[in-house]
Amino acid sequence: MISDRSGWSGSVAQVSGQTGRAGRVAVTGRRELAGRARAGLEELGYAVAMLDGPAGIAAAAETLGGLEAVVHAVDADGLAEAPFAECDDAAWLRLAETPIWESLTAFQAAYAAFAGGGGSIVALVPSIALTGAARLAPFASACEGVRQLVKSAARAWGRERITVNCLTLPIEAWGLEPAHPVPNRYGPSLDRPAGDAELAGAIAYLAGPLGAAVTGATIGLDRGTVLAP
Repeated sequence: MISDRSGWSGSVAQVSGQTGRAGRVAVTGRRELAGRARAGLEELGYAVAMLDGPAGIAAAAETLGGLEAVVHAVDADGLAEAPFAECDDAAWLRLAETPIWESLTAFQAAYAAFAGGGGSIVALVPSIALTGAARLAPFASACEGVRQLVKSAARAWGRERITVNCLTLPIEAWGLEPAHPVPNRYGPSLDRPAGDAELAGAIAYLAGPLGAAVTGATIGLDRGTVLAP
């Protein structure tokens, strides 16, 4: 039986004065980043299933006895910098279209796993979705497409108590050190690092009772580097 999301996160419940058991979360997508999310969430006491792809979400829900949240880190096979002028059909399919389809599949699987009990979907997306990036145009296009998918899903599923949101992180979280980074004369606004604990904390907020009124939002977890409207 999949429970209502209210009060399910022990960590968030303590902040809000509620009591609750540990939440059950499936994490899928970019493996390194998904692993960071898993480590942080487990440190907070969540039961986490780390999956190779969206196809495993249904099985994770059955194994854990339900899911309250699904975290999907957008990914692309063979992600690397390349000149936009040299992008052929195969590269566009791999880097721009496939990540959107995989995100759509993850969202649909999460919706089915929640089975009418409400839940939260959190997409981890690089901040180049908001700015674009030299030599990463196809993947940046995919990530902006996923942001729009998040908004559409949030509109469609809100009345079923399903929230859908984006967390944006620097592209370095995807294992890339761009030769042509996004220009920013100021750099990060905060000098403290954003580690696994901060990532897990942001996910816990969006998926827990304190974030139940937030949906369709894009929240930056990049130390204030990209200050999006």
